[in-house]
Amino acid sequence: PAKEFFGGQFVLLPESLEDTQLFMHITLSEPEILHLNPQFSILNGSKITGQAGGARDRLRRLGFHVIEVGNFESEKPVFQDFAVILNPQKSQMKRVAEKLDSIFNFIRIDEAPVEENEEGAVIENLVDIQIVLGSTYSHPISQPILPQIKALESNTKKMQE
Repeated sequence: PAKEFFGGQFVLLPESLEDTQLFMHITLSEPEILHLNPQFSILNGSKITGQAGGARDRLRRLGFHVIEVGNFESEKPVFQDFAVILNPQKSQMKRVAEKLDSIFNFIRIDEAPVEENEEGAVIENLVDIQIVLGSTYSHPISQPILPQIKALESNTKKMQE
């Protein structure tokens, strides 16, 4: 969640066991991915209402910054998710997109051409990775973790008796 709502503190608000496990894996095994602070744009190419907003919320719960949500402009609906690295000069962004493939099952990860101004300096985008959601994207079913924790506690008590 946005840190400004919690006095600058990061608060883990798990929605599913799968997301909690993914968050822990990223945080403990590959913390450099979060330290890169990639900026995301999520576009809905499926024409299914709410897809991009749901994906935005999920990425934010995992600790990522989503700065743009909208619709992908295309004559035909997109079938499968794909990503576009908008700042390919940031070499680690492809690795971030590959890590997120476990969520989105990207059909491909493209790199946008590097744009330069008249002086030949590279123009950097505000967005590092653009994710386009297709009709095959599905938000995981919410599995509240609290009942699972209570069940584990109950089983532990039974074992101790």
